[in-house]
Amino acid sequence: MVKEFWPGTYNGWANSSSPDYFVRLGSRLLCGAKVHLSGQRVLFSSDGTPGGTVPLTPTSEYAFNEKCVLLEDQAFVTTGTTDYARRLYRTNGTPSGTRMLASFPEPTQFSLVGAVGNRVLFTPNGTELWSMDANGGDRRLINSKHYLAGAPQCRHVSGDTLFLDSYTEGGRLGLFRTDGTAEGTALVAEYGYNY
Repeated sequence: MVKEFWPGTYNGWANSSSPDYFVRLGSRLLCGAKVHLSGQRVLFSSDGTPGGTVPLTPTSEYAFNEKCVLLEDQAFVTTGTTDYARRLYRTNGTPSGTRMLASFPEPTQFSLVGAVGNRVLFTPNGTELWSMDANGGDRRLINSKHYLAGAPQCRHVSGDTLFLDSYTEGGRLGLFRTDGTAEGTALVAEYGYNY
């Protein structure tokens, strides 16, 4: 065992931190793990040693590390707060290299979509597609004229292009391509059934 994320017992049973969604970032391994009975999850980083296994996000927030997005030597992850706000963090896998980039204070359906070039794509509300630079600035609405709703699925990066699924204006699934800008976003093909 490298490190116990949630030591101790509850009602005579060993606490289970349920680490999951392991992602390699350079020489470090990222994962989420429970640290409290309430189910609070924290993003951890490990170099494979007890002393080098450290939390990266606050224990007062819930890390949605299953939607971790990688961009070169950085990872982007969102957390939720007790008042349902969302926060976006960027990390190089170390506590000193982890910082909050953006906060969305109202209850929101914020979700990371992917990364391409030097831009991170996200949806703040489940219906609009936005991008920002890797420092959290230069936020731009992408929303191609065909994009309608639903968190994009099946993301794949090829060179400087991110391919993703989403619904079209006509309510059918469509394959889109984007370079992280509105001008560079287009519908490739429609397929599937109307929702």
